[in-house]
Amino acid sequence: MRRILCTGIAALLLSGSLALAQETRGMIFGHVLDPSSATVAGASVTIRNTATNVSTDLKTNESGYYEAALLVAGAYQVAVESPGFKKSIHESFDLPVGSRLQVDFKLELGAASDAVTVTAEAPLLDSNTLSSGEVLTSRTIVDVPLPGGNSITLAKMAPGVQSAQSLADDSVMLQIGRASCRERV
Repeated sequence: MRRILCTGIAALLLSGSLALAQETRGMIFGHVLDPSSATVAGASVTIRNTATNVSTDLKTNESGYYEAALLVAGAYQVAVESPGFKKSIHESFDLPVGSRLQVDFKLELGAASDAVTVTAEAPLLDSNTLSSGEVLTSRTIVDVPLPGGNSITLAKMAPGVQSAQSLADDSVMLQIGRASCRERV
């Protein structure tokens, strides 16, 4: 009975990390501000996938906030325009699988025909969420050598999983959050 329970927990841990590999969408969001840091409501925001040239057109709300959800992972460019301000462009940056990237703009006064191009990199660390995960492609799963063919090894590699091997009884303890199990290897 205990072996079935441990195998079930290991399967859940593994399926959780594999399920993340199926997630192909992300989000880009941010705020648009003027030079005095006041919000710019109604600004036009264009988010363009530079690989596919597919664009998403948005308007900022009364708080100067915009949000584009369900974006396919890839390289993007974000442009913001508003009357009385120079067009601002955040050049190509990567949107990783399942991530939420914040791209804020501080517009400069001027004609819309003038443009300000930002070429800084988007942050690699998403500080807006407290989630962790591991994306395993089918190629990675095939290429990873599994000692003794034991699939517990993949579960041990998932983020957030703590494991400890006992030398006394050849068992492995897997723990994620409050759930844990011990499995003989």
